[in-house]
Amino acid sequence: MASEQLDRLEEALARSASEVARPADRPAGPGVEERLAELTRAAVDNVPAADAVVLTMRSPDGGLDTYAPTGPDVVELDRLQALLREGPCLDAVAGGATTVIEVADFAQARERWPRFATTAAEQGITSLLTFAVAPDGAIPSAVTYYSRSPAGFDELSRSVATAFAGQIATALYGAERIADSDRTAALRDVLGEAKGILMERHRTDGEQAFEILLRAARTSNLMLVDVALWLVVGGGRQAAP
Repeated sequence: MASEQLDRLEEALARSASEVARPADRPAGPGVEERLAELTRAAVDNVPAADAVVLTMRSPDGGLDTYAPTGPDVVELDRLQALLREGPCLDAVAGGATTVIEVADFAQARERWPRFATTAAEQGITSLLTFAVAPDGAIPSAVTYYSRSPAGFDELSRSVATAFAGQIATALYGAERIADSDRTAALRDVLGEAKGILMERHRTDGEQAFEILLRAARTSNLMLVDVALWLVVGGGRQAAP
């Protein structure tokens, strides 16, 4: 990064930390649904290749309830899966051993979901990544990322998507329940380390550290992962509190 950009980033991190870490100065904040919508919008902005994100929960009748969609197209895709009784989101919220489902090309997934895969491909949705995120005993749910790019989700995309899925689960179910869930104990790699640096530096919890990263990324016009990488391997680790 250029020196001027680094200065802007350090200033953005400091200002974001100040806004997040002083509870007395913060408003009550948005409700759960607003927080979920904020997180799914941020996921679209920061997960490479993600064109749409949605949180899906299993309804009492075995169908799907849609929350925090980033566009009407994903609402229709959820509705279609519930109508057809087939699709990756239905599989993800069915429970059991399945925790992550990845589709590299819906054109090649017709054997598994013949009607849904065909419709998704016709609508231009090529690949998908979905995470089951509910802790034991909670209503099953999944965070799903849709892409119009073939095999859109590489290792970096999956790491960032995993981090956002964990944050969405925390906002939905609460930090204490998610901490005990193997399904979402995956805030790892560079984002997890960056959060740890911010937690130590600013004496915040994990959710506040993630919000600092999000705000700094927006303010400095950088991708979330770029901010995290700078903290971990750049000058951020040695920066003064």
